[in-house]
Amino acid sequence: MKPDQGPTYLEPDVVIDEDSPLPIPSARLKVFASSNPPEALLLLDRDGGIVVSADALQNTAGPDEHCNWLGKIVMRRMGFFKPYAVGAGWLEFAKPEAEDVRSVLDLQFEHVLPGHGDPVIGEAKSKYAEEINGPLKGCHAPKSRAA
Repeated sequence: MKPDQGPTYLEPDVVIDEDSPLPIPSARLKVFASSNPPEALLLLDRDGGIVVSADALQNTAGPDEHCNWLGKIVMRRMGFFKPYAVGAGWLEFAKPEAEDVRSVLDLQFEHVLPGHGDPVIGEAKSKYAEEINGPLKGCHAPKSRAA
């Protein structure tokens, strides 16, 4: 929520953007400018590139032992159980522009540490490319890009 829209539940101590200095050496942000609420990836420039993601990039092939039977049914129907995925809930809720999502393929990375699912160690960019280039339900009309 923007400051002119009234009180919020949580307020940041510091607002950062792609130009902000970060406390991690060789780190930078990739901000999805069209996402509402804002979303970003943390890119660590080491070991071929490591992306740390919250909701945008996920890797949850199936339910784990912490998911109850109702959650398994609902989450499967909503598209949450998919390896190397762009977050279905994030796309529907935040409605980023397709080209903004596809700009992930302009980054150099080999690994993804997602907030949802298992780490992707090695060849992560190529593993996510088909999903990122595919139909992004919740975004504007997709346009194909090379990985």
